Amino acid sequence: RRLFVEHFLLPLHAAFRDPRMAIDVLVCEGLYCAAHLHVTARHVGSWLGQAACGRRVDLRMGLHFRTSGDRIAEGWSQIDLLSALSQMGADPLQRILER
Repeated sequence: RRLFVEHFLLPLHAAFRDPRMAIDVLVCEGLYCAAHLHVTARHVGSWLGQAACGRRVDLRMGLHFRTSGDRIAEGWSQIDLLSALSQMGADPLQRILER
């Protein structure tokens, strides 16, 4: 948990302001839940090596959870990084080709 907070959540929160979330789908069965959502926020600080662009960026995400009682015991997430970086003005695929 400490590493997740330190290396993912804190940099994400530092780089984006005024977040808005829209949940497209939320499904639960037994101990497991899944969600597809969009978080839009203004990119105000460096994130994943990309300097702030000042624009609102749409972060498309898939989240999966295992629950225990009324708490989340484990969680996994996927973020559409190619889309997010493209919106911030980066072209990660071009960077690969230039290597």
